[in-house]
Amino acid sequence: MQPIPITRTIAEPDLENCPMGFLFRGRDPDWSKEERCFVHMEAPLNHRHWSPETYLFLIEDQEGRALENVAKSETLIITRDRHLADCRVEARVRQFIPGALPNMDDEYCTVARNGVIFRMQDLRRYYQFCLEGYDRVALYRRRDYDREVLGERRFPLDPRRYHHLVAQVQGDRICCWCDGELVADARDTAYAEGAAGIRMNSICRFQGIRVGTWEEGHAGYVSRMEQREKQLREMRETIPRPALWRKLSLPRLQGGRPHFFRPQEGGPVRLLVANGGEFKGHSLYDLEGKLLWETPAQGEGPGEFKFADMDGDGIKEIVTKKGDRMGFLTLQDLSGSCEIVVFPDLYKANPTLLRRDATIFIRGKINSRDDIPKVIAEEIVPLDEVKKRFTRLISIDLHTAGLDPDLLQKLKDILASHRGKVPVYLSFRDPSGKTAVIQPGDTYRVETTDELFQAIESLLGENAVKIR
Repeated sequence: MQPIPITRTIAEPDLENCPMGFLFRGRDPDWSKEERCFVHMEAPLNHRHWSPETYLFLIEDQEGRALENVAKSETLIITRDRHLADCRVEARVRQFIPGALPNMDDEYCTVARNGVIFRMQDLRRYYQFCLEGYDRVALYRRRDYDREVLGERRFPLDPRRYHHLVAQVQGDRICCWCDGELVADARDTAYAEGAAGIRMNSICRFQGIRVGTWEEGHAGYVSRMEQREKQLREMRETIPRPALWRKLSLPRLQGGRPHFFRPQEGGPVRLLVANGGEFKGHSLYDLEGKLLWETPAQGEGPGEFKFADMDGDGIKEIVTKKGDRMGFLTLQDLSGSCEIVVFPDLYKANPTLLRRDATIFIRGKINSRDDIPKVIAEEIVPLDEVKKRFTRLISIDLHTAGLDPDLLQKLKDILASHRGKVPVYLSFRDPSGKTAVIQPGDTYRVETTDELFQAIESLLGENAVKIR
Protein backbone atom coordinates (compact mmCIF):
# COMPACT_ATOMS: atom_id res chain seq x y z
CA MET A 1 0.00 0.00 0.00
CA GLN A 2 1.33 3.40 -1.00
CA PRO A 3 0.24 6.97 -0.07
CA ILE A 4 -2.13 8.79 -2.40
CA PRO A 5 -0.08 11.23 -4.55
CA ILE A 6 -0.52 14.88 -3.63
CA THR A 7 -1.93 17.01 -6.45
CA ARG A 8 -2.69 20.14 -4.41
CA THR A 9 -0.28 21.62 -1.89
CA ILE A 10 -1.99 23.32 1.05
CA ALA A 11 1.09 24.53 2.91
CA GLU A 12 4.83 24.04 2.45
CA PRO A 13 7.42 26.18 4.28
CA ASP A 14 10.01 27.69 1.96
CA LEU A 15 13.13 26.90 3.97
CA GLU A 16 15.46 27.41 1.01
CA ASN A 17 14.67 31.12 0.72
CA CYS A 18 14.24 31.82 4.43
CA PRO A 19 17.07 33.71 6.22
CA MET A 20 19.12 31.71 8.71
CA GLY A 21 18.55 32.25 12.43
CA PHE A 22 15.75 32.23 14.96
CA LEU A 23 12.13 32.13 13.74
CA PHE A 24 8.80 33.08 15.35
CA ARG A 25 10.55 35.14 18.01
CA GLY A 26 8.19 37.46 19.87
CA ARG A 27 10.84 40.01 20.78
CA ASP A 28 11.62 40.52 17.08
CA PRO A 29 9.31 43.27 15.71
CA ASP A 30 9.91 42.13 12.12
CA TRP A 31 8.03 38.96 11.24
CA SER A 32 8.22 39.47 7.49
CA LYS A 33 10.37 36.34 6.94
CA GLU A 34 7.82 34.16 8.75
CA GLU A 35 4.95 35.66 6.74
CA ARG A 36 6.88 35.23 3.49
CA CYS A 37 8.33 31.75 4.02
CA PHE A 38 5.57 30.09 6.10
CA VAL A 39 2.57 31.06 3.97
CA HIS A 40 -0.80 29.87 5.36
CA MET A 41 0.94 28.63 8.52
CA GLU A 42 1.38 29.80 12.11
CA ALA A 43 3.11 28.88 15.38
CA PRO A 44 0.39 29.17 18.07
CA LEU A 45 2.79 28.58 20.98
CA ASN A 46 5.18 31.30 19.76
CA HIS A 47 3.01 34.39 19.58
CA ARG A 48 4.67 37.72 18.85
CA HIS A 49 2.81 39.51 21.65
CA TRP A 50 3.16 37.13 24.61
CA SER A 51 5.99 34.71 23.76
CA PRO A 52 9.29 36.61 23.62
CA GLU A 53 11.51 33.51 23.51
CA THR A 54 11.72 30.82 20.86
CA TYR A 55 13.92 27.82 20.25
CA LEU A 56 13.20 27.36 16.54
CA PHE A 57 16.34 27.97 14.50
CA LEU A 58 16.89 27.62 10.76
CA ILE A 59 20.22 25.90 10.10
CA GLU A 60 21.94 24.10 7.23
CA ASP A 61 23.39 20.62 7.66
CA GLN A 62 24.88 18.11 5.24
CA GLU A 63 21.41 17.40 3.79
CA GLY A 64 20.30 21.02 3.32
CA ARG A 65 18.23 23.58 5.17
CA ALA A 66 16.48 22.31 8.31
CA LEU A 67 14.23 23.72 11.02
CA GLU A 68 15.79 22.85 14.37
CA ASN A 69 14.28 22.91 17.83
CA VAL A 70 17.43 23.67 19.82
CA ALA A 71 15.97 22.91 23.27
CA LYS A 72 13.58 20.52 25.00
CA SER A 73 10.63 22.84 24.44
CA GLU A 74 7.09 22.34 23.14
CA THR A 75 6.63 23.92 19.69
CA LEU A 76 4.33 23.46 16.72
CA ILE A 77 3.77 24.93 13.27
CA ILE A 78 0.35 24.31 11.73
CA THR A 79 -1.91 25.48 8.93
CA ARG A 80 -4.12 28.48 9.58
CA ASP A 81 -6.98 26.53 8.01
CA ARG A 82 -8.69 24.52 10.76
CA HIS A 83 -11.09 22.66 8.45
CA LEU A 84 -8.79 20.17 6.70
CA ALA A 85 -10.28 16.67 6.58
CA ASP A 86 -8.86 14.36 3.86
CA CYS A 87 -5.20 15.27 3.56
CA ARG A 88 -1.62 14.09 3.76
CA VAL A 89 1.07 15.61 5.95
CA GLU A 90 4.71 14.62 5.77
CA ALA A 91 8.14 15.64 7.05
CA ARG A 92 11.66 14.32 7.40
CA VAL A 93 12.51 14.21 11.12
CA ARG A 94 15.85 13.78 12.82
CA GLN A 95 15.53 13.20 16.57
CA PHE A 96 18.76 13.73 18.50
CA ILE A 97 17.78 12.60 22.01
CA PRO A 98 15.05 10.31 23.39
CA GLY A 99 14.05 12.53 26.32
CA ALA A 100 12.09 15.72 26.93
CA LEU A 101 11.33 18.00 29.87
CA PRO A 102 8.09 18.74 31.73
CA ASN A 103 6.33 21.77 30.30
CA MET A 104 3.12 23.77 30.67
CA ASP A 105 1.29 21.32 28.42
CA ASP A 106 2.49 18.15 30.18
CA GLU A 107 4.07 18.56 33.60
CA TYR A 108 5.16 14.90 33.72
CA CYS A 109 6.62 14.78 30.22
CA THR A 110 9.90 12.84 29.98
CA VAL A 111 9.71 11.26 26.48
CA ALA A 112 10.53 12.94 23.17
CA ARG A 113 7.68 13.00 20.66
CA ASN A 114 8.52 14.73 17.37
CA GLY A 115 6.46 14.35 14.24
CA VAL A 116 3.43 15.40 12.22
CA ILE A 117 -0.06 16.24 13.47
CA PHE A 118 -3.39 16.46 11.67
CA ARG A 119 -7.07 17.12 12.29
CA MET A 120 -5.97 19.29 15.20
CA GLN A 121 -8.98 20.75 17.01
CA ASP A 122 -6.95 22.69 19.58
CA LEU A 123 -3.66 22.35 21.47
CA ARG A 124 -4.81 19.22 23.32
CA ARG A 125 -6.99 17.42 20.78
CA TYR A 126 -5.37 16.03 17.64
CA TYR A 127 -3.80 13.04 15.91
CA GLN A 128 -0.01 12.77 16.00
CA PHE A 129 2.34 10.44 14.13
CA CYS A 130 5.77 10.77 15.68
CA LEU A 131 9.15 9.40 16.59
CA GLU A 132 9.04 8.56 20.29
CA GLY A 133 11.88 7.89 22.71
CA TYR A 134 14.74 5.88 21.21
CA ASP A 135 12.96 2.91 19.62
CA ARG A 136 9.36 3.67 18.73
CA VAL A 137 7.21 5.20 15.99
CA ALA A 138 3.60 5.70 17.09
CA LEU A 139 0.24 7.07 15.94
CA TYR A 140 -1.66 8.74 18.77
CA ARG A 141 -5.10 10.21 19.24
CA ARG A 142 -4.75 12.81 21.95
CA ARG A 143 -7.55 14.21 24.06
CA ASP A 144 -6.42 16.38 26.96
CA TYR A 145 -4.13 14.15 29.07
CA ASP A 146 -5.14 10.90 27.35
CA ARG A 147 -3.05 9.52 24.46
CA GLU A 148 -4.66 6.53 22.77
CA VAL A 149 -2.25 4.45 20.68
CA LEU A 150 -3.80 3.67 17.28
CA GLY A 151 -0.70 2.06 15.81
CA GLU A 152 3.00 1.60 16.54
CA ARG A 153 6.22 -0.02 15.38
CA ARG A 154 9.38 -0.53 17.42
CA PHE A 155 12.85 -0.28 15.91
CA PRO A 156 15.98 1.68 16.85
CA LEU A 157 15.77 5.35 15.85
CA ASP A 158 19.01 6.64 14.37
CA PRO A 159 19.88 10.17 15.60
CA ARG A 160 22.42 10.48 12.77
CA ARG A 161 19.83 10.57 10.00
CA TYR A 162 16.36 11.77 9.06
CA HIS A 163 13.32 9.50 9.17
CA HIS A 164 10.59 10.21 6.59
CA LEU A 165 7.14 10.36 8.25
CA VAL A 166 3.95 10.37 6.17
CA ALA A 167 0.42 10.48 7.61
CA GLN A 168 -2.60 10.19 5.35
CA VAL A 169 -6.20 10.53 6.52
CA GLN A 170 -9.22 9.82 4.32
CA GLY A 171 -12.64 9.65 5.93
CA ASP A 172 -12.22 7.59 9.10
CA ARG A 173 -9.15 5.75 7.80
CA ILE A 174 -5.67 6.81 8.94
CA CYS A 175 -2.54 5.34 7.33
CA CYS A 176 1.00 6.20 8.42
CA TRP A 177 4.40 5.31 6.98
CA CYS A 178 7.93 5.65 8.33
CA ASP A 179 10.73 5.44 5.74
CA GLY A 180 8.28 3.85 3.28
CA GLU A 181 7.14 1.13 5.69
CA LEU A 182 3.48 1.02 6.73
CA VAL A 183 3.32 1.53 10.50
CA ALA A 184 -0.39 2.12 11.13
CA ASP A 185 -3.64 1.43 9.28
CA ALA A 186 -6.43 2.42 11.66
CA ARG A 187 -9.98 3.68 11.63
CA ASP A 188 -11.12 6.40 14.02
CA THR A 189 -13.94 8.94 14.02
CA ALA A 190 -12.99 11.15 16.98
CA TYR A 191 -11.91 14.16 14.91
CA ALA A 192 -13.43 14.86 11.49
CA GLU A 193 -11.33 17.90 10.54
CA GLY A 194 -8.76 20.35 11.87
CA ALA A 195 -5.36 21.93 11.25
CA ALA A 196 -2.26 20.02 10.14
CA GLY A 197 1.48 20.50 10.53
CA ILE A 198 4.34 19.48 12.83
CA ARG A 199 4.77 19.29 16.59
CA MET A 200 7.95 18.79 18.62
CA ASN A 201 9.00 18.70 22.28
CA SER A 202 12.69 17.82 22.16
CA ILE A 203 15.93 18.56 20.29
CA CYS A 204 15.28 17.65 16.67
CA ARG A 205 15.34 18.84 13.05
CA PHE A 206 12.66 18.94 10.36
CA GLN A 207 12.97 19.03 6.57
CA GLY A 208 10.53 18.58 3.73
CA ILE A 209 7.47 19.75 5.66
CA ARG A 210 4.40 19.56 3.44
CA VAL A 211 0.63 19.48 3.85
CA GLY A 212 -1.40 18.57 0.77
CA THR A 213 -4.37 16.73 -0.63
CA TRP A 214 -5.62 15.08 -3.81
CA GLU A 215 -8.43 16.01 -6.20
CA GLU A 216 -11.10 14.04 -4.37
CA GLY A 217 -10.00 15.45 -1.03
CA HIS A 218 -10.00 18.98 -2.40
CA ALA A 219 -13.47 18.54 -3.90
CA GLY A 220 -14.77 17.34 -0.55
CA TYR A 221 -13.19 20.35 1.17
CA VAL A 222 -14.80 22.80 -1.27
CA SER A 223 -18.17 21.07 -0.86
CA ARG A 224 -17.98 21.27 2.94
CA MET A 225 -17.03 24.95 2.88
CA GLU A 226 -19.92 25.74 0.51
CA GLN A 227 -22.33 23.78 2.71
CA ARG A 228 -21.06 25.54 5.83
CA GLU A 229 -21.46 28.95 4.22
CA LYS A 230 -24.98 28.01 3.14
CA GLN A 231 -25.84 26.98 6.70
CA LEU A 232 -24.50 30.28 8.01
CA ARG A 233 -26.61 32.23 5.53
CA GLU A 234 -29.70 30.24 6.51
CA MET A 235 -28.94 30.76 10.18
CA ARG A 236 -28.57 34.51 9.71
CA GLU A 237 -31.94 34.61 7.98
CA THR A 238 -33.61 32.96 10.98
CA ILE A 239 -32.28 35.53 13.43
CA PRO A 240 -34.99 38.17 13.94
CA ARG A 241 -34.00 41.68 13.07
CA PRO A 242 -34.26 44.20 15.91
CA ALA A 243 -37.66 45.84 16.09
CA LEU A 244 -39.19 48.37 18.45
CA TRP A 245 -41.23 46.37 20.93
CA ARG A 246 -42.66 49.15 23.04
CA LYS A 247 -41.95 52.82 23.57
CA LEU A 248 -42.35 54.14 27.10
CA SER A 249 -42.22 57.70 28.30
CA LEU A 250 -40.18 57.77 31.50
CA PRO A 251 -39.27 61.39 32.13
CA ARG A 252 -37.64 60.61 35.46
CA LEU A 253 -35.20 58.05 34.03
CA GLN A 254 -32.58 60.66 33.03
CA GLY A 255 -29.60 58.35 32.88
CA GLY A 256 -30.83 55.90 35.53
CA ARG A 257 -30.67 52.11 35.42
CA PRO A 258 -33.70 50.09 34.21
CA HIS A 259 -34.29 46.49 35.26
CA PHE A 260 -37.04 44.05 34.20
CA PHE A 261 -38.14 41.44 36.72
CA ARG A 262 -41.14 39.40 37.86
CA PRO A 263 -41.97 39.98 41.56
CA GLN A 264 -44.11 36.83 41.83
CA GLU A 265 -44.02 33.46 40.13
CA GLY A 266 -46.45 33.60 37.22
CA GLY A 267 -47.15 37.29 37.82
CA PRO A 268 -46.68 40.21 35.41
CA VAL A 269 -43.24 41.54 34.47
CA ARG A 270 -42.40 44.92 35.98
CA LEU A 271 -39.85 47.60 35.21
CA LEU A 272 -37.78 48.91 38.10
CA VAL A 273 -35.85 52.11 37.45
CA ALA A 274 -33.10 53.66 39.56
CA ASN A 275 -33.62 57.32 38.72
CA GLY A 276 -30.54 59.52 38.48
CA GLY A 277 -32.08 62.84 37.47
CA GLU A 278 -33.82 65.55 39.49
CA PHE A 279 -35.77 62.87 41.37
CA LYS A 280 -33.30 60.42 42.91
CA GLY A 281 -34.92 57.18 43.92
CA HIS A 282 -36.59 54.03 42.64
CA SER A 283 -39.70 53.83 40.48
CA LEU A 284 -41.75 50.79 39.52
CA TYR A 285 -43.70 50.70 36.24
CA ASP A 286 -45.83 48.18 34.43
CA LEU A 287 -45.08 47.44 30.78
CA GLU A 288 -47.58 50.07 29.64
CA GLY A 289 -45.48 52.76 31.31
CA LYS A 290 -47.87 53.31 34.22
CA LEU A 291 -46.16 54.34 37.45
CA LEU A 292 -47.07 51.85 40.19
CA TRP A 293 -45.02 53.25 43.05
CA GLU A 294 -41.84 55.13 43.78
CA THR A 295 -39.64 55.84 46.75
CA PRO A 296 -36.93 58.45 47.24
CA ALA A 297 -33.36 57.28 47.75
CA GLN A 298 -31.54 57.61 51.01
CA GLY A 299 -28.50 59.87 50.71
CA GLU A 300 -27.22 61.27 47.41
CA GLY A 301 -28.73 58.83 44.95
CA PRO A 302 -30.52 55.54 44.31
CA GLY A 303 -27.35 53.42 44.49
CA GLU A 304 -27.32 49.79 43.31
CA PHE A 305 -30.30 47.45 42.99
CA LYS A 306 -30.87 44.98 45.80
CA PHE A 307 -32.23 41.55 44.95
CA ALA A 308 -34.39 39.46 47.25
CA ASP A 309 -34.30 35.81 48.30
CA MET A 310 -37.63 34.94 46.68
CA ASP A 311 -38.08 31.40 48.01
CA GLY A 312 -36.04 31.41 51.21
CA ASP A 313 -33.27 29.10 49.95
CA GLY A 314 -30.44 31.50 50.77
CA ILE A 315 -29.90 32.67 47.18
CA LYS A 316 -30.74 36.17 45.97
CA GLU A 317 -32.72 35.90 42.77
CA ILE A 318 -34.18 37.98 39.98
CA VAL A 319 -36.40 37.04 37.07
CA THR A 320 -35.35 38.00 33.55
CA LYS A 321 -37.55 39.62 30.96
CA LYS A 322 -38.29 36.18 29.52
CA GLY A 323 -39.44 34.94 32.90
CA ASP A 324 -36.33 32.83 33.58
CA ARG A 325 -34.83 32.86 37.04
CA MET A 326 -31.15 33.60 37.69
CA GLY A 327 -29.32 33.77 40.99
CA PHE A 328 -26.68 35.65 42.95
CA LEU A 329 -25.06 33.62 45.68
CA THR A 330 -22.11 33.89 48.04
CA LEU A 331 -19.53 31.10 47.96
CA GLN A 332 -17.38 30.71 51.07
CA ASP A 333 -14.31 28.69 51.94
CA LEU A 334 -11.57 28.96 54.56
CA SER A 335 -9.87 31.82 52.69
CA GLY A 336 -12.91 34.09 52.31
CA SER A 337 -16.03 34.61 50.24
CA CYS A 338 -16.96 35.66 46.72
CA GLU A 339 -20.17 36.60 44.91
CA ILE A 340 -21.21 34.18 42.18
CA VAL A 341 -23.55 35.04 39.30
CA VAL A 342 -25.56 32.07 37.93
CA PHE A 343 -27.30 32.76 34.63
CA PRO A 344 -30.68 31.17 33.75
CA ASP A 345 -29.55 28.09 31.78
CA LEU A 346 -27.09 26.99 34.46
CA TYR A 347 -29.56 27.92 37.24
CA LYS A 348 -32.28 25.80 35.65
CA ALA A 349 -29.90 22.84 35.18
CA ASN A 350 -28.85 22.74 38.85
CA PRO A 351 -31.96 23.43 40.99
CA THR A 352 -31.09 20.87 43.67
CA LEU A 353 -27.49 22.05 44.11
CA LEU A 354 -28.29 25.71 44.64
CA ARG A 355 -29.47 25.86 48.22
CA ARG A 356 -28.34 27.30 51.52
CA ASP A 357 -25.18 25.69 53.01
CA ALA A 358 -24.70 23.41 49.99
CA THR A 359 -21.16 22.04 49.47
CA ILE A 360 -20.41 22.55 45.79
CA PHE A 361 -17.56 23.24 43.39
CA ILE A 362 -18.04 26.11 40.93
CA ARG A 363 -15.92 26.71 37.85
CA GLY A 364 -16.24 30.10 36.20
CA LYS A 365 -14.52 33.24 34.98
CA ILE A 366 -13.75 36.49 36.75
CA ASN A 367 -15.74 39.60 35.88
CA SER A 368 -13.73 42.63 37.03
CA ARG A 369 -15.72 45.38 35.37
CA ASP A 370 -17.23 46.48 38.67
CA ASP A 371 -15.33 47.68 41.72
CA ILE A 372 -15.95 44.32 43.40
CA PRO A 373 -14.95 41.35 41.19
CA LYS A 374 -17.56 38.63 40.66
CA VAL A 375 -17.37 35.09 39.30
CA ILE A 376 -19.62 34.21 36.36
CA ALA A 377 -20.46 30.54 36.96
CA GLU A 378 -19.90 28.18 34.01
CA GLU A 379 -20.21 24.80 35.74
CA ILE A 380 -21.55 23.61 39.09
CA VAL A 381 -20.53 20.21 40.48
CA PRO A 382 -21.30 18.48 43.79
CA LEU A 383 -18.19 18.44 45.95
CA ASP A 384 -18.17 14.65 46.17
CA GLU A 385 -17.89 14.40 42.36
CA VAL A 386 -14.98 16.83 41.93
CA LYS A 387 -12.24 14.22 42.12
CA LYS A 388 -13.93 12.07 39.51
CA ARG A 389 -14.69 14.97 37.15
CA PHE A 390 -11.50 17.02 37.29
CA THR A 391 -8.58 14.77 38.26
CA ARG A 392 -6.10 14.80 35.37
CA LEU A 393 -3.61 12.36 36.91
CA ILE A 394 -2.56 10.85 40.22
CA SER A 395 0.95 10.48 41.61
CA ILE A 396 1.82 7.76 44.15
CA ASP A 397 4.85 8.27 46.42
CA LEU A 398 6.98 5.21 47.12
CA HIS A 399 10.09 5.05 49.33
CA THR A 400 12.72 2.67 47.98
CA ALA A 401 13.97 1.87 51.48
CA GLY A 402 12.11 -1.22 52.62
CA LEU A 403 10.23 -1.59 49.34
CA ASP A 404 9.49 -5.25 48.62
CA PRO A 405 7.81 -7.13 45.72
CA ASP A 406 4.78 -8.07 47.84
CA LEU A 407 3.93 -4.42 48.46
CA LEU A 408 4.26 -3.60 44.75
CA GLN A 409 2.01 -6.55 43.89
CA LYS A 410 -0.63 -5.32 46.33
CA LEU A 411 -0.46 -1.85 44.78
CA LYS A 412 -0.77 -3.40 41.33
CA ASP A 413 -3.90 -5.30 42.43
CA ILE A 414 -5.45 -2.11 43.84
CA LEU A 415 -4.88 -0.21 40.59
CA ALA A 416 -6.17 -3.11 38.51
CA SER A 417 -9.41 -3.22 40.53
CA HIS A 418 -10.15 0.47 39.82
CA ARG A 419 -9.61 0.65 36.08
CA GLY A 420 -10.50 3.92 34.38
CA LYS A 421 -9.04 6.71 32.22
CA VAL A 422 -6.87 8.72 34.66
CA PRO A 423 -3.11 8.10 34.19
CA VAL A 424 -1.01 6.98 37.19
CA TYR A 425 2.57 8.04 37.90
CA LEU A 426 4.86 6.35 40.44
CA SER A 427 7.36 8.58 42.27
CA PHE A 428 10.24 6.59 43.78
CA ARG A 429 12.28 8.39 46.45
CA ASP A 430 15.57 6.97 47.78
CA PRO A 431 17.03 7.66 51.26
CA SER A 432 19.18 10.51 49.86
CA GLY A 433 16.09 12.37 48.67
CA LYS A 434 16.53 11.74 44.94
CA THR A 435 13.31 11.06 43.04
CA ALA A 436 12.55 9.11 39.87
CA VAL A 437 9.12 9.25 38.21
CA ILE A 438 7.78 6.54 35.91
CA GLN A 439 4.44 5.90 34.24
CA PRO A 440 3.49 2.21 34.38
CA GLY A 441 1.48 2.49 31.17
CA ASP A 442 -2.13 2.68 29.96
CA THR A 443 -2.92 -0.69 31.59
CA TYR A 444 -2.94 0.97 34.99
CA ARG A 445 -5.15 3.96 34.31
CA VAL A 446 -7.74 4.28 37.07
CA GLU A 447 -11.09 5.76 38.01
CA THR A 448 -10.57 8.19 40.87
CA THR A 449 -12.78 7.32 43.82
CA ASP A 450 -12.53 7.69 47.58
CA GLU A 451 -12.27 3.90 47.82
CA LEU A 452 -9.16 3.94 45.60
CA PHE A 453 -7.42 6.66 47.65
CA GLN A 454 -8.31 4.94 50.93
CA ALA A 455 -6.94 1.61 49.71
CA ILE A 456 -3.63 3.14 48.56
CA GLU A 457 -3.13 5.17 51.74
CA SER A 458 -4.01 2.13 53.85
CA LEU A 459 -1.20 0.28 52.07
CA LEU A 460 1.42 3.07 51.78
CA GLY A 461 0.49 5.52 54.50
CA GLU A 462 -1.25 8.89 54.73
CA ASN A 463 -0.58 11.45 51.98
CA ALA A 464 0.88 8.79 49.68
CA VAL A 465 -1.43 9.91 46.87
CA LYS A 466 -1.38 13.30 45.16
CA ILE A 467 -3.96 14.36 42.60
CA ARG A 468 -3.63 16.98 39.87
